[in-house]
Amino acid sequence: GNFMCEAAFVGGHSGSGKSSIVKRVLSLYQSEWFVITCKFDRQQAPLATIARSFNDFFEGVLLRSNESNAMVVSSLDRISISIANRLDSDGLSQLCELCPVFMKLFPLGVTEQLMMQDTTSTIGVGSG
Repeated sequence: GNFMCEAAFVGGHSGSGKSSIVKRVLSLYQSEWFVITCKFDRQQAPLATIARSFNDFFEGVLLRSNESNAMVVSSLDRISISIANRLDSDGLSQLCELCPVFMKLFPLGVTEQLMMQDTTSTIGVGSG
């Protein structure tokens, strides 16, 4: 089947029921969709919040792929190949720094190459 990627963003005033409606929709479609949830906090840098959500999501997908779910394994393969094809080694290295789970997603040769690179540089997530 075709791989479709869509996003929904929910916003509103505190206490207006955003979390409740998201939980209700997710309870209906969680088994059919891959879902990344992200709740922003003014005390946290937005990029760090997004990175943590993606890392948590892919950790969960990896657990589901270990259950021999063919659809999950196929989707995971397509996602990791698509990411690897669009990033150079520096981009992939930075992605792995932000979301360590990606070290588990990419082929062994790619992750070994990243581990051998100089890791003295750091990324200033949310600085500035």
